[in-house]
Formats: sequence, C-alpha cells, structure tokens
Amino acid sequence: MYKDIKPDEKGIIERVEVERITINPGLSLPELLYVMNESKKRKEIEILSIGFEGSLQTKNFTERGFGKGKKVVIKQTGTGMSIPRKILNISNSYKIEDLINAFDELEDYLISHKHNYTLDIYPVKLTLVDKGFSPNYAQHIVVFEKRRNVDKNSEVGHMLKGAQYMPLDAVKLSKAKYNSKKEKYEKTGIPSIIADKMSRYDAMSQFIDADDVKNYTRNLYDSEFTIRTNCIVGKETKVFAKFTTIPGGTCKIVPK
Repeated sequence: MYKDIKPDEKGIIERVEVERITINPGLSLPELLYVMNESKKRKEIEILSIGFEGSLQTKNFTERGFGKGKKVVIKQTGTGMSIPRKILNISNSYKIEDLINAFDELEDYLISHKHNYTLDIYPVKLTLVDKGFSPNYAQHIVVFEKRRNVDKNSEVGHMLKGAQYMPLDAVKLSKAKYNSKKEKYEKTGIPSIIADKMSRYDAMSQFIDADDVKNYTRNLYDSEFTIRTNCIVGKETKVFAKFTTIPGGTCKIVPK
C-alpha cells in the first residue's frame, strides 16, 4: 500500500510591486455614473451591471425606494441611513439614465427632508464592455471587483474613505460579441496572453495587469473614471509535490 504524498503547505512570500487598473475612488457613485454615461454616449463603452451599497447597517429601519421600479432602496432610522448591497443589470428596460435619475430623486428627498447626515454610497462591483478602438474595434468585457485591502494611510487608502479600504480593480477580461437576437453581450473567450498567465498562476486570485487593460481596452484605460495604481503586495510561492511520467514507469495490478 502506498501512502499519498500531500502537498507541502509551506510557501515563500516576497514583497513585489504590482500595477492594476482601478475605478477612481475619488468619484462619488453619482459622479461615477455621470462620467461613465458620458463615455457611453461617445460609444466608447456599454454598462452591463453595477453593484453598490452605503453607510450604516442596522436592524431597526424603514425602507423607501426611488426612481424607476423603486430599484434604489434606502433603509432609514432616526439617526442614520444606509443603502443595502445591490447588483443592478443595465439593459434597455433599465438604463444607466434611470439609475442616475434615481440618485437625483434620492438627493432631492434628502434635501427636502433637511437631513443633517451624509450618505456615503460607493460601487462594489462593475461590469463594462469596452467597444474597441481603431482599426478593428474589438470588444471586451471587463469585470471590476473588490478583492484586496490597502493601507488606509496610503494615497489610495485616503481616497477610499469608508469603503472598507478595498479598491474596485479590474479582475476579469474577456473577448465579447453582441448577440443581436438576445440583445446582449456575450463572452467569446479570453485573450491568449491573459489565458496563458491564468494557466501559470492561481486564476481565482488573479487580477488583470494594468498593461493588459491598456492593450485590450483603451477606452477604459484612458477614461476619466479609471486610475492606474501601483501597490506593494506579498507574492507567495508554494512548494508542492507533482507527479510526472518517467522512463520505465511500469504499472501493475495489486490486491485490493
């Protein structure tokens, strides 16, 4: 009987610098929506979905909805207000303009009721289509998510305010094509350069390198709503057992 060889969990961690493309944390959510909508009007991007939340979480609250379909919901108490985490799909039935109008309606509500507290709202997930650039206008879907904490005393940390000190980074990039019958964008694969990097590293923990975003999605890269960040992170290299074929590696049947 052979004993299984278990992977060695020990690893080597070294400090390295990485560069990512990050949604500009200096923009409030309404400002971000406005800037992205201007880019959409210029036919540079499409917005597929956006997730957001804000401020205080509490059990004793009343709810109120704003805008089309009342999709933007606030929870209020006597001393505070919050927006529960929500992911909204942007489509022909609910456009980015509808979301902007909902936040305008919320702002009017706060002003009319003379609330003396502010409501910090920030994005937590964003899916966009870069509609390409000359000469071939290749389209790509980019997903931004919060996956890493940063030092709250760093330059980016100061910009994040109360957003858990987690920037919204580009973490996935796929080739895309618009399906006119289904009226939606669909993923058609991963660029070979990115796929090769994912095959060499742990795909679940990967971010997209800043230069890859620049090479494939110049509209996003050059936009007002993204910044390029340089961060110190720990790179862990784990040592583990790997089985390979060898010359003369015979195989026989043994008793159970």
